[in-house]
Amino acid sequence: MNDYDDRLIRCFVSAFPGATCDEIRTAHFDAISGWDSLRGVTLLAVLDEEFGVQIDMSELMDLETFDSLKLHLMGQRQIPESIASIVD
Repeated sequence: MNDYDDRLIRCFVSAFPGATCDEIRTAHFDAISGWDSLRGVTLLAVLDEEFGVQIDMSELMDLETFDSLKLHLMGQRQIPESIASIVD
């Protein structure tokens, strides 16, 4: 796992403290323990704070998974190639 993954996992853990790292990385968002609209909005706020991007709830639900969200966020921001190459 790289720093980008760690930051994203921390965002999820902030919104879903009962979810495990494995669950976060593998589950569809709406299947994560404790998922509800309030926690979803909390996740969006934490993502905005951590990564400086605004995502709406429908966009988040369309992304569906941790990896899809990570790739989306990486496309939104310029990141060092050393991190981007880890995804491939």
